[in-house]
Amino acid sequence: MECKQQTLTAVSIVRRATLACLLYSIVMTLLIVDGTSANTEAEIISTQNEIITYVNHTAKLSCIIQNKNRQHVTWSRVTFMNETQKLTNLLFVDLLKYTPFSRYHLTHMIERDNREYWNLEIRNVHTSDEGYYSCVLTAIKPISKIFHVKVLGTYHA
Repeated sequence: MECKQQTLTAVSIVRRATLACLLYSIVMTLLIVDGTSANTEAEIISTQNEIITYVNHTAKLSCIIQNKNRQHVTWSRVTFMNETQKLTNLLFVDLLKYTPFSRYHLTHMIERDNREYWNLEIRNVHTSDEGYYSCVLTAIKPISKIFHVKVLGTYHA
């Protein structure tokens, strides 16, 4: 009886090890096919930090992401309360809009070199739109970019 139970335990261990190897192979294959291998790490490559616009114009904030893979992009309005606290108002998750304000729009464009443009547009800008906005690429270690919008008085041509 004891020998039979040891055999069943050994068979169970072999099955678990085989299943673990199979799952590992599937995950590694998906990572290679998906392009999320370690040498294609995602990054935000936007260089613009401050956007200056006029009242009633459109402000365009461009979050340029290299190697996004399957990660999500969020846009938020950020209000810094003090040095350690901030208030975040979610505007978009990918192309899904979370704000009721119709003046906020998001455009998305993909280039061949695995570069994506996630452009937040604030149309008909008000002075109250002045402040900070963040683009965040969700990942195990989230990557973010902060933009500052400065609103000037009415433009006279």
